[in-house]
Amino acid sequence: GWTLRPRPHFSPRDPLHLLGRVYTPGNGEDLAQFRRDFHSRLWLTYRSGFPALPGTPRTTDCGWGCTLRSAQMLLGQGLILHLLGRGKGPPKHRERPLKHRGDPSARGGNPKTRGGPLKTGGDPKTRGGPLKTRGIPEPGGGPQNLKGTPETWLVRGEPELGTAGSGMPGSGQRRAVVLLVPVRLGGESLNPVYVECVKELLQLRSCLGIVGGKPRHSLYFLGFQGDSLLYLDPHYCQPCVDMARENFPLQSFHCRFPRKMPFGKMDPSCTFGFYASGTELEELCRDLAQVRPPRRVGGGPFALVPTP
Repeated sequence: GWTLRPRPHFSPRDPLHLLGRVYTPGNGEDLAQFRRDFHSRLWLTYRSGFPALPGTPRTTDCGWGCTLRSAQMLLGQGLILHLLGRGKGPPKHRERPLKHRGDPSARGGNPKTRGGPLKTGGDPKTRGGPLKTRGIPEPGGGPQNLKGTPETWLVRGEPELGTAGSGMPGSGQRRAVVLLVPVRLGGESLNPVYVECVKELLQLRSCLGIVGGKPRHSLYFLGFQGDSLLYLDPHYCQPCVDMARENFPLQSFHCRFPRKMPFGKMDPSCTFGFYASGTELEELCRDLAQVRPPRRVGGGPFALVPTP
């Protein structure tokens, strides 16, 4: 659906959580800092006016590209952490991960490099939809070496990443991993017993957010306050930006006002993203093992890493 972007109302009592950071809305300076932090996040929306997709006359992804855009926002956050670190880099430095996204040689960087995006697009209502949209295999096969059940994933391998022989420019020759964990948290709707688990995961410093949304309406969740999720909505059409230009405008890649949605409206099928470099992977594995739903629904952790 197409929506306007009204300013949200924040409770002055409940803390604001944003990808591992916490802010006190009752404190004016803290609230202003939250707004600056949120505004620094990548906002990737529908675009119009780009070169026609191969084999079609389409010059826009309006109406079908929302899951792709949500996944790009999550992976873009991973690029920011890898290239810029966990600090709040100046806006001009955000151009770097954006250019990686717009690079025609980058896998999945833009719709025209997908090689048939209309045939392979994902559906947020299916567990692997966001992964299929990015062209990434679902856990259970391939080099990811992941195995699991609908609610618990087992990651096999050494829980430490060393230094790469060659890395991306400016990455400090680090090796890193983006871990994608698709889950289904209920039947036709979100089981409320999982709400606390979702909150715990969004509070991890390694969390990149959630590709989820409502049925057939993908959103990028990156925080919460009280009983409401905070998200960025890709359902907003903007003109295509030529990233080959020097100093191309960045305003349309950032949103000033978050949207809010009750946890109860969240589709149970979603994908969590996490970033870890070096020894952070071991810390991430320990953190994930501590996140457990109530015993009455199993009580096991969301992800397990065996001791080597």
